[in-house]
Amino acid sequence: MPNVSNCPQCNAYQAISLHKNQLRCSECSFAFDVLCLYCGIGQLESVNDLLVCSHCKREQSEAQIAYILKNRLQVNLDDKCQYCNSPTLSRPGSNILPRCFDHPNCANQTSLFEFKSQDKPHVFLDFETTGLEIGNESIIEIGACKVDKDGKEHFFQELVKPVVSIKPLITKITGINDRMVTHAPSLKQALGSFLEFCGDAHIIAHNAQFDIPWLLVSLLRHDFNIPFTHVLCTLKWAKQKEDGKRSLGALSKKYQIGHENAHRALADAVVTKSLFYIYNKNDEDEPFEPVDRYLNMSKKIVTQFSDFKQP
Repeated sequence: MPNVSNCPQCNAYQAISLHKNQLRCSECSFAFDVLCLYCGIGQLESVNDLLVCSHCKREQSEAQIAYILKNRLQVNLDDKCQYCNSPTLSRPGSNILPRCFDHPNCANQTSLFEFKSQDKPHVFLDFETTGLEIGNESIIEIGACKVDKDGKEHFFQELVKPVVSIKPLITKITGINDRMVTHAPSLKQALGSFLEFCGDAHIIAHNAQFDIPWLLVSLLRHDFNIPFTHVLCTLKWAKQKEDGKRSLGALSKKYQIGHENAHRALADAVVTKSLFYIYNKNDEDEPFEPVDRYLNMSKKIVTQFSDFKQP
């Protein structure tokens, strides 16, 4: 199975993979047996390509376990789905509210967001950085929520090692400090994983004028191909809809979108996703733009700050 996380023992980047019912690190001796996701008690035993709980006898697939681990979802055994009585999944602090273990396939679970069929996956992106000057500061966190063509959600959150120490003001705004990024991957490592996560998805950001050049400048500096062709800015969409206050915080209040942990990348990306589907519900004209619109500006930034590069 694909690697699902960084190692909690040796801190090796994306070194933990799932082998049937056990998590193992490829770089050290770390190993951990996964318990049943339905009862939280029983050991999982391999039976005909499925894992069966020794206690409650429920079957579960390795793919579903990997999905939960890779997306760092919390299994809520006491908060059952009202439709099928399965556990619910959530991610506290990231605005990922409880949804059925089988979301979006369980009945009525699609009401958690107004999903419409789409030709490509959509990735909702946000960065936290050491400052506002694109090209001369460091990305310290990448957060993204992907909604695939079938409506299933996937999440990406990675701290990134900056070039210099994080300023106290940035720590006050984001809650991210130097200790948290001590063992963080390089920007190049994080970007590689992020591109794999995105595939050829369309990219959506709130204030794309900021986030998209950050992304493009970073990709250009590290010689990555740019796989996506279109982007959408929910801030511009808010302006088209003549929303008065257009910050993510103001719009989340207006549309009653839960917004815990503001100014953390994944939390903001999930709120951007909710805002997109609120606008998308009654508007057939999604204002996507070609990514080329941001490319020339990004190339100029790379040239202007040619002496700076975040590894």
